[in-house]
Parts: sequence; C-alpha cells; structure tokens
Amino acid sequence: MEFLADNGLHPRDLRNISQAKVSIIPSILVRKNCMLVNMLELQAVIKHDQVLILDDVSQADTSRLSVFIYDLETKLRPGLRNSFGQEFNAAQAYEMKALESILMNSVSGLEIQLKSHLSVLNEILSDLEDHVDRDMLRELLVRSKGLSQFYQRSVLVRDVLSDLLDQDEDLVEMYLTEKHQGIKRDLTDHAEAELLLEAYYKQIDEIVQQAERVMTNIKTTEEIINIMLDSNRNSLMLMELKITISTLGFTIGMFFSALYGMNLENFIEESTYGFVVVSGLITAVSIGLTWFNFRQLFRAQKMTMGIGAKKVKPRRPTRRFLWNKKRHPLNDPARRDISWKWLVEK
Repeated sequence: MEFLADNGLHPRDLRNISQAKVSIIPSILVRKNCMLVNMLELQAVIKHDQVLILDDVSQADTSRLSVFIYDLETKLRPGLRNSFGQEFNAAQAYEMKALESILMNSVSGLEIQLKSHLSVLNEILSDLEDHVDRDMLRELLVRSKGLSQFYQRSVLVRDVLSDLLDQDEDLVEMYLTEKHQGIKRDLTDHAEAELLLEAYYKQIDEIVQQAERVMTNIKTTEEIINIMLDSNRNSLMLMELKITISTLGFTIGMFFSALYGMNLENFIEESTYGFVVVSGLITAVSIGLTWFNFRQLFRAQKMTMGIGAKKVKPRRPTRRFLWNKKRHPLNDPARRDISWKWLVEK
C-alpha cells in the first residue's frame, strides 16, 4: 500500500503488470507520477528518476534480463560521453530513455524469434515442394502453431503502440520529468514521444508483415497439399469403381454359368452347338454390361470435369409472319410513307 500511495496508483493498476498476465497482453499505462509497462517478458514501473523492474522471470530469460539491465544502466548513466566529448542523448528525458530501452529490448527479442521461425518454416516449405512427407506435415503443423502465437503477440504489441499514438493526453503525460518540475505542456506538444513510439511501431509492423507473409505461404502450401490429396483420393475412388464394374461383369457371367451348371435337364444339352452358343451369349452379356458401365462412368467423369458438355446455342427469335418477309420488307421507305399517310388521314 505504501508503494501505491507513493506513486499515486490503485490496486487495479498493478493487475495490468501482474504475473498472471505476463507474456499475454502487453500494455503501456500512463499515470500521474509514473508509467506502467508490460512488454512481453518485461514488467517495469518508470518514474522521472528511477526504473523499477519486476524480476520474476524464468531461468531461460535470466541472461536476457541481465543484458537488458546492463544496457539500461548504460543509457541511463549520466555524464556518459562519446569520442567527441558529447553526452549521449543529453536532451532526452530520463523516462524516455528508459521506455526506449524497453521497446528496443522487446523489438530485438521479436526479431530473434522471427528469424528462428523463418529459418525452420522456409526449409520445411522448400522440402514440401519436392515431396510430401507425413513427418514434414506434422512438423509444419507444430511450427505453424508457434508462428501463429508469435504473430498474435506481435500484433498485440503493435496495437498497444498504435493506441498510445492516438491518445494526445497520454503522450503529453509521458513527460514525467517536466511534470515533476511543474512544467506544463500543450495538448499537441508531444513530438518527441510521438517520434519515439512511431519509430518502434514501424519496426514491429514490419515484423508483423513478415510473419503474416509466411503464414500466407503456409496456408497456400496447405491448400496445394489438400488439392493433391483430393486428387489422389479421387483416383483411388475411380480405380475402385472400375474394379467394381469389372467384378460385376464377371459376376453376371458366373451367375449364368452356375444356372447351366446345375444338374437339370434342358433342351440345350441335346444340341451340338449348345455349349458354344451359351458360352458366347454369357461372354457377350458380361462384356456388354461391363462396357456400358464403363461408358457411363466415363460420361460422369467428363461431366464432373466440365469436359464434353453440350453447348447450348442461343435461339434466334422467329418472325411471326415468315411468309411476309420478302413481300413487305421492314425497311421499305415507300411502305413507311404509306403507313404515315394512312395514320394521319385516319
């Protein structure tokens, strides 16, 4: 409670940077005496003269946090000069330096993650162009889910900066040093903060566009693979239909053969050519039925593919009195004059 009172905060403000929301919803909240920043793995409270970092990261992020703290100390250290004897960012306020360090760390982290995703996914997509493998498809599914999560996080960071750029009041309130000194700014006097946020907004937007481009390539590859699988499935179904039709023809022949193979008396047994005639008829019926079914299958296949469809020619309008075409032409000037005279006299 003492911390909240010293910084003019409410308990609800700390919920935005609580550990329950880490790496889920980034936010930059501008309050009276401080800024609450939740940017991916970093949560900090920026004041006009100090930065409070909530250190509750995993072991994997410890080294990265150490690098960030070292970089932050370097930028915030007063009196640091370059080779020309000029002080680094002498005109930039303390809180702007701290905010820029956090944004720079977040952008560099997103760039590293993006390169990791792109290196793996581009290799998988190039391999899938040569041959489709089950293990590759499984790996593509897992990697695409990871890229989708990365894309959502990047979009959230970009939206935070976009929303902050649209709020003139928050941009003016970001100048904590001047507020502490009692200096008031106009509502539109926030060029430095706007340029700072806009620069990192463009970098994150470029990261989002690259991730979106790769996701589009993955979606296109999945559609092509689905088309190939559908084509293979249709080929298997067509082969199954052909086998079924052939089996049906043989079954009909076997049916008639079984009828005449029964121990029943009939007049054909006494005929000299009975066996040849019956065998020929059974063979002809089987072949004819098989040919008819194959023909119907071929027609259905052509209709499905849109091949061989009959083109319907448009019907020309017929004249009501065809026999009067030569006797009374429609474009005869003399006949038009007679018609007009008849109408006027009437």
